[in-house]
Amino acid sequence: MTIKKQQGLNEITRYNLYPSAAIQGAPAAGYSSGQAMAAIREVAAETLDRPRAIEYLRRVAESTDPTAYDAVEVLIADANGQGWGGVKSTASQQQQSIMALRALGSAHRVTNQAAATLLDVWIGNHPA
Repeated sequence: MTIKKQQGLNEITRYNLYPSAAIQGAPAAGYSSGQAMAAIREVAAETLDRPRAIEYLRRVAESTDPTAYDAVEVLIADANGQGWGGVKSTASQQQQSIMALRALGSAHRVTNQAAATLLDVWIGNHPA
């Protein structure tokens, strides 16, 4: 046996056991972080498959980012059939967003107070 030192990746990021990439960005001059996050959400909704888009929105909702409120708002709109990206959601897609909202509510991991309040009101109006 011969051992050879070779450079490679220090870490491989995975999502559901598949290799994935972390996406990082910063707002361009003259734009706020909220505007940058809104642009990322818009692109994500247009390009990611639905399970990944919902997972992304769930993670944003759990973050301390001020756009957590927006993420909860998008999930609620989708759960109510309004969809995103100009496309109405089907019944099964609505169910995916409903399950994500219920999981967020039961885990009590939404730290943004406005987002947590919005989520609590939605759950109160939509008992299981």
